[in-house]
Amino acid sequence: CARAARVLRGGKMATSTAADSLTEEQAEELEVLASIYEDKFLPTEGDPRSFQLKVDAQDDGTGALESLVQPYVVVAVSLPADYPDVPAEFSVDTFANQNFPAQWKEDLLQLLNDCAEVNIGAPMVFTVASELEAGLLERLAAAPRNHKGHDVRDRDRCAQRSTRARAPAPVNAQRVHSVSVLVYTRPGWRRSDLVMSISAYASRWFCVRS
Repeated sequence: CARAARVLRGGKMATSTAADSLTEEQAEELEVLASIYEDKFLPTEGDPRSFQLKVDAQDDGTGALESLVQPYVVVAVSLPADYPDVPAEFSVDTFANQNFPAQWKEDLLQLLNDCAEVNIGAPMVFTVASELEAGLLERLAAAPRNHKGHDVRDRDRCAQRSTRARAPAPVNAQRVHSVSVLVYTRPGWRRSDLVMSISAYASRWFCVRS
């Protein structure tokens, strides 16, 4: 029976044996990652080899960070049984990244995999995450539709389209005529009252619809 190994579950240390056991080196790396990233380290329930990391872009003081709609990415990580003699497996197809374009995510994944390849043989997750963090602000700034200003313009265009869609059609002479007939047929109305009523009604419609 494989010896018990410490694993991280829900941010706490637990004991695991048999098929899901981690090597001591793997368990220690996970413990270090949990200590560094704290609540940004998200273990996968039921799989001690898998977790997610939330990696934030760093503020460069130019205001670029504040302009981003989403200033972070979430990376899913899985440690193969032979890790670190083989690279960790990364994915950026996480729920948090769903609004980023597919090609943008493919380029990001390529960066992670390239960095992992050159670090085979040593704990590499923190190194890969640090490499990602170093250029993340620039990558996020280049991501389509990830700027607050763009969102505002999109909302403005949508509002204009919505306003046009709700705008009433030009006044219909037939409608004014039909109303005037309706008013005229009401008993007890003098002709002067009728003319004033029709004029006020038509003016109101033309103002509203102009």
